Amino acid sequence: NNVLWVNKASMLLMQGIHNNYVWELLCKSDYTAVTSYDKLAIVIVKLAWCYENKEYNNLAVLVHEGEELVKQEPDYHIHALFYYNVYAIYKLKGNNAEANTYYEKSMSLKEHSRYIKARVDGPKTKEEKERLKNPWFICYLSFWNHDVEYIPED
Repeated sequence: NNVLWVNKASMLLMQGIHNNYVWELLCKSDYTAVTSYDKLAIVIVKLAWCYENKEYNNLAVLVHEGEELVKQEPDYHIHALFYYNVYAIYKLKGNNAEANTYYEKSMSLKEHSRYIKARVDGPKTKEEKERLKNPWFICYLSFWNHDVEYIPED
C-alpha cells in the first residue's frame, strides 16, 4: 500500500492537485513505510505538498525527519531531491540563509541525480522536462519492501 499511496500522491501533485486527500495519502503511507528510502520519499513528497499549500507548520519536523533519514540512507540521488525540496520551500518562505544552505547541499550531489543535474544543465529527455515543470521534486517508489507471508494458490 505504501508504494501505491506515495505514487498516487506524487502523480496528483504532478497533475496540479494538492488538496487534503494528497496529504492523507502521504500520512497513511507513513504507517507502512519500512525502509529509510521509502520514508525519505514520503518526506520529499510532503515537502512538495507543503510548498504548494504554503503550509509551513510541519516544515521543521519534516526537515529534521529528513535529515535523520539521510544519515541512514546510502542513496545520494534521494538525498539530493530532499535537499532541493527543502531549499525550494525555504526560498518560498523567504528564509534565504536556510535556502542557500540546502541549495548547496543539493548541488553538491548533482552528479548523483539526473533530475538535479537537469535542473542545472537543462533537461535532455521528455521525462526530465516533465519533472522540472514544478519548483520541487516528487519521488516515485517501485519496490515492495515487506514480505508477503502467504499467497494462496488457485
